[in-house]
Amino acid sequence: MSDGEPDVEEQVRRRAYKLWEQAGCPNGRGDEFWHEALADITSSREQNASSATAVPVSTAREPTLDEPPKPTT
Repeated sequence: MSDGEPDVEEQVRRRAYKLWEQAGCPNGRGDEFWHEALADITSSREQNASSATAVPVSTAREPTLDEPPKPTT
């Protein structure tokens, strides 16, 4: 975790509160919103982690067998 980045629990708490507000602030459904928020945050973090570790695709083209090798100087 970097400085200034809220921890996972705080992110889940904020997301759950937003979901609860969007649903009209219903009583007795806190667990539902907590689990939904946790799933959202976990999914988001996994997507960010996988995109950060993705190997860049090279734009260089491999020579084909019918192409002569390029001379080296």
